Amino acid sequence: MTRDSRPVRIGAVLSSVLDEHGVRDQVQRMGVLEVWPEIVGEKLAEVTRAKGVDDTTLFVR
Repeated sequence: MTRDSRPVRIGAVLSSVLDEHGVRDQVQRMGVLEVWPEIVGEKLAEVTRAKGVDDTTLFVR
């Protein structure tokens, strides 16, 4: 990445940084934590919490 005086979209910069550090897939997987209630529905979300993701394993409490 080179320094330039033109504005750059943060999404492009962030995408590049995530790729450089090899964490893009894990960050995308973590998105499930934010939308857990939408995924499982209101009733199940009342008694469960998505707590984390490790590689391809979702931890639910």
